[in-house]
Amino acid sequence: MKPVIIKLALSGIWLLTHNLLIAQIPANIHNYITSRLDSIPEIKAQWNRYNALLEQARFAGGLPDPSVSSNIFIKPIQTRVGPQQFSVSATQSFPFPGTLKSAREAWTLEAEALKHYISWQKANIYTRAANTWLEYVYNTEEIRILNEHLELLTTLQRVIKERVAGGSEKAYNYLRIQMQIEEYQTMLKIAIDRQQALQVAFNKILNLPDTVAVPLSDSLIMPELPDSSSLFDSILTVNPLLISIRTRADANKARQRNAKLSGLPSFKAGLSYFIIGNGGPDAIAPTIGIRLPIYRKKWKSLENRYALSALADSLSAEEKVNFLTEQFYLRWWSLTSALEKFHLYEELTTLAKHTRQMLLAAYSGDEEDFVEILRIDRDLLNYTLSRQKALTEVYKALVSLYELTGK
Repeated sequence: MKPVIIKLALSGIWLLTHNLLIAQIPANIHNYITSRLDSIPEIKAQWNRYNALLEQARFAGGLPDPSVSSNIFIKPIQTRVGPQQFSVSATQSFPFPGTLKSAREAWTLEAEALKHYISWQKANIYTRAANTWLEYVYNTEEIRILNEHLELLTTLQRVIKERVAGGSEKAYNYLRIQMQIEEYQTMLKIAIDRQQALQVAFNKILNLPDTVAVPLSDSLIMPELPDSSSLFDSILTVNPLLISIRTRADANKARQRNAKLSGLPSFKAGLSYFIIGNGGPDAIAPTIGIRLPIYRKKWKSLENRYALSALADSLSAEEKVNFLTEQFYLRWWSLTSALEKFHLYEELTTLAKHTRQMLLAAYSGDEEDFVEILRIDRDLLNYTLSRQKALTEVYKALVSLYELTGK
């Protein structure tokens, strides 16, 4: 009953982390990425290795092939009832009970370990794809924001030109706004070029042609944040890399049992058929044999080899717990620091927008220098992009946290 309860508890943790992960990025993007993971060449290669291990498990769990031998007597052996001319015998070997089972179990556990490792690889690829998509979304917002600022500065440039012509504005202010426009235009060109690079990168991660359009969704909003203690507990429970190492340790323990059983006597049984000439009666004789493993040192060495391998895997699992703990706290810090930056730049963006509106109103009444408008516009651009970047970093930190669950 206890294993069933544990299994249900693990299933509950998996559903919790799985559903929270879907909540962190738009569902259509999540589904789009996950639907492509099994088509990636490396994942397909790993699944072929997994199936090969299952085939090896079937092979290892089968009885040894029977053997058939015959004797043709060039010079018949004379017996009391006639000359013995020909004999044929068939034998089947039987390993010590439990040997085949342990061999099959070892390879099955090895396959299971690889299956969990594949889940870890898929989680890593998912994170790469999700992060690239988030960068693509940020870049799209950067292009939109830059175009908005360029549109405003272009409008102001026309006003400045008219004022310079009328003598109410200094000529060098026209050059100032021209400099800022050219700077924004260069930033826009770089962002557009980067958009193409991100599209190719996203498609290559998912094994798609370069020209496939990157799917988009509604604008990103601040996602729901998970409970840190629950998330940390689930990571140490369901992390596929940790499970893979522990399963590999179980496989080596099964190989240790197999080595011990292989060092015990095995048996063979068969029949021999003798053909007697000159009308003599043919003979049938059962045969029984036993293999005596008298060279114990080699079998003991094999046992020790797998015992040491199992111990090494257990130590690796212990190290991975430390690694996962380290990564969780570092990634959680990345999440909280990005969250603090987001709130800061959100407030600064709001203040900068109000300040720009007040400066524009004051400038229209000849109460303010145009240079202050350029300065606040540059500040507003930086704050807006920084706010969007911080939101992107919040999402990326969440994705990296849930990567540790492998779900």
